[in-house]
Amino acid sequence: VVAKKRKRKRKKNGIKKKYIVLLVGLVIFLINFFGEKLEEYQNKKIPEKTYKVLYVSDGDTVVIDDNGEKRKLRLYGIDAPEKAQEYGLESKEFLLNKIRNKNISVSFLSKDRYGRDISIIHLENENINELMVREGYAWWYEEYAKDNLNYKEYQKKAKEEKKGLWSKQKPIAPWEYRKNKKK
Repeated sequence: VVAKKRKRKRKKNGIKKKYIVLLVGLVIFLINFFGEKLEEYQNKKIPEKTYKVLYVSDGDTVVIDDNGEKRKLRLYGIDAPEKAQEYGLESKEFLLNKIRNKNISVSFLSKDRYGRDISIIHLENENINELMVREGYAWWYEEYAKDNLNYKEYQKKAKEEKKGLWSKQKPIAPWEYRKNKKK
């Protein structure tokens, strides 16, 4: 009877070990898979094709010419002040002056619920999305770019240096502005 109990106990322990090994293997696979995807995204090469900027709607939305077709781009990871909001026009002007009459490269990431292309814009080798946050013309849109710690650091530094919108007394985040406006 004692020998049977020991045998059952060893068998249970063997099954537990198999599940633990399987679980650890799965976790390692997921970390490697998603770690590579994140690294691939962050080190993504700048696309070769260039586009002409038709106009800038505001500090985080532009329209480009894609072979005669207008495409509206929403800049990934940032949220700029609304046009009617304090610092909204300055944000739009900064972006407009940076990319107007220039050929830009675009990394298309996905589409938003309004059909806009979520994108990263490059002018030569400069990431314009990051520039907007670095210079204080847009917020890091944490809700949609949680893993982008570069944007977090750029915003922190812009705040410390009181750049752009951070020079204002109490800047209101665009998502708060929109929420208050709805009320």
